[in-house]
Amino acid sequence: MEKHFVFYVLCYTILFHFLSHNVATPWARRQCQQIADGYDCSDMELQVIPDEIPSFVKKLKFSFNYLPALYNFTFQRLRSLNYLDLTRCGITFMYEDVFKYQSGLVVLILIGNPLVFIAERAFYGPLALKYLSLAQSKIQSLSDIPTDNLAYLEVLDLGGSEIHSLDGLSSFHCQNLRSLQLDMNSIDRISVEDLVPLQNVHGISISFKGNDFVYIEPDPKRQ
Repeated sequence: MEKHFVFYVLCYTILFHFLSHNVATPWARRQCQQIADGYDCSDMELQVIPDEIPSFVKKLKFSFNYLPALYNFTFQRLRSLNYLDLTRCGITFMYEDVFKYQSGLVVLILIGNPLVFIAERAFYGPLALKYLSLAQSKIQSLSDIPTDNLAYLEVLDLGGSEIHSLDGLSSFHCQNLRSLQLDMNSIDRISVEDLVPLQNVHGISISFKGNDFVYIEPDPKRQ
């Protein structure tokens, strides 16, 4: 009887020791990987930004988690961000002033999110956002993208979306745009008028790979 008692005590002691050294460890510190200037918290099934991520972090990889809606308080604490990757986080709604506190944000990656609503002020905050990827985001029109705070944008990636035409391109401030990626969309025709917003933009690259074109209007100036 005494031997059995000692055995059970020993088992409980080992179990307690194991739990105390695993459960008590903060989730983010145990799982998020520290990288240069930031943290990689990808594919952890997170639904919030872990409190353990320091407020001064500059780079955050948060892909393959779950953030169905982005609010103006979602990233409020992380005011030094200049790089944010939210690939495939199930984002459907982006409300006003999501990046209000990220004035230094330069790179924003939103690949593979089923966006159905982007508020007019969703991109307000960053002073000079240069890279924006909305690839594979189910956006159907360029007009669905608010452009008021994208004047310094250099790269816009919309590949693999559901865009049918270039309607709405005129609303973009294209002076600094260097790369417009429209690969694998549903664009079937392009007119000269569609490209008028880009006529004074020099050095820009536009990619239409994978679109099933039916008609491309020839430029009358070259005929």
